[in-house]
Amino acid sequence: MLLNKYYVPKQLCKIFENFLQNRTVLLENEMEPWKQDVGVPHGSCARPISWFLIENEALNKFGVDTEVKVQAFADDRLTASYHFSQIGTSALATLEKRAEDFSLSFSHEKPKFTMLKHRRILRISIQ
Repeated sequence: MLLNKYYVPKQLCKIFENFLQNRTVLLENEMEPWKQDVGVPHGSCARPISWFLIENEALNKFGVDTEVKVQAFADDRLTASYHFSQIGTSALATLEKRAEDFSLSFSHEKPKFTMLKHRRILRISIQ
């Protein structure tokens, strides 16, 4: 569990695990609840924490000196590289693999691509 990797105290890990255990969902017009065993409840206080941990793991795959720059903002990601068709596709594959490791997936309808024609020094900063 990622919480152990970041040395979160055992009592806090236990509380977090309780958010994820023995959950069921009952939809309107359904007679029986069904087991919910993926993700955290929408609006849960566990949602931002889990997102930060998972996103940190994905961002750590790309070092500062790599040819691909990845920036996270809210629940979106910006991926930038030169020679996108060669370098960028492998970066996206890496991000998709990391998402699969946590039972997540990307929306293939949502992505937006912008091609820049001139090579410039790319600096991404968080303020």
